[in-house]
Amino acid sequence: MLSAWLDGEVPSPWKEALAQHVQGCPGCAGRVASYRQLSAGLDRPDVACEEPVLARQRVFERLQKNIVMKQHRSHLLRRRLLVPLPFAAAAALVIGFLGVALLVSGQRNSQLRLAVRQATEARQVASNSIGMESIMEYLSQQDSGVSITISLPQGSGFEHSGEPFIVREADFQPAGGNQ
Repeated sequence: MLSAWLDGEVPSPWKEALAQHVQGCPGCAGRVASYRQLSAGLDRPDVACEEPVLARQRVFERLQKNIVMKQHRSHLLRRRLLVPLPFAAAAALVIGFLGVALLVSGQRNSQLRLAVRQATEARQVASNSIGMESIMEYLSQQDSGVSITISLPQGSGFEHSGEPFIVREADFQPAGGNQ
């Protein structure tokens, strides 16, 4: 605003207010003085301009230097990396091994997820013709540990059928068996 006022670009109602402010404010007065000094220095005819040929030469030198630096950087990026054959073969083997391990572990994980999903599903099986021996045989044939809950029908349960007693192995005769 002070620069515009100094150049005479501020309209009349504001021009007088700014002039009065500059007279009472030392900070603004100092700034106006520095603007006047700059303006006077630019208006002097004895300001020596640099020879245009020298200025052009200096610009071209700087551009050439920037081009050389960019070419140098691009050479570093395109530089060939020479790796001995044993190192390259070892790296290929490691990458191949990791790929196969990832593939196998992914298949194994999907099988485990499927088994867990199936194990958490409740299935009802009619047990009229299935005996305990066939259930135990079925469970022993399974590869994974499965939690099974067997619910007895309502009204059935275990009954107490006598008192326990100790029998020597030589005296034991299974029920219905001939020895």
